[in-house]
Amino acid sequence: MKLDECTFWAIYNIIREIEYTLRIIKTDLDLRPIYHKTDDASMAHLNLGLLAYGLVATITHIAGVSFLLLIFKLHL
Repeated sequence: MKLDECTFWAIYNIIREIEYTLRIIKTDLDLRPIYHKTDDASMAHLNLGLLAYGLVATITHIAGVSFLLLIFKLHL
């Protein structure tokens, strides 16, 4: 599957936003650092990331602005 430049850039930005979202949520919940010693811990981390992205996607859809802009405004 060959992606054009715009599609590739959009996918990259979605992945970047997911990683940023998880990083912020882990920091706010004081869940850092994360050390995976078991498969269950790895799956829990993955599920938390998916949950975080779903939450952020819902909030940004309702608010109509990007998550990064919301975080910036909340931290002012």
